[in-house]
Amino acid sequence: MPQHHPRFYPGPCRGKVNGFTEKGARELARSIRAAWERAGWDVAVRIERISSEDIPDGRSIAHFTVRSDLVNGLAQRRL
Repeated sequence: MPQHHPRFYPGPCRGKVNGFTEKGARELARSIRAAWERAGWDVAVRIERISSEDIPDGRSIAHFTVRSDLVNGLAQRRL
């Protein structure tokens, strides 16, 4: 029987992806989009800067998040 949605893995992202960095958020967004595409769905995914954190040496670290158009965790448009 074909799977109509990507497998759900609860909890933090597996592997070495740090979703709080811009690079990690882009990688996570790409993997989400690709998983839904393999299941035959079109999902819009974007990254957003959510905050900055000052660190003791005077630099600032930006934190990012991944947003999508999923509704209750499900895609809305078929490819």
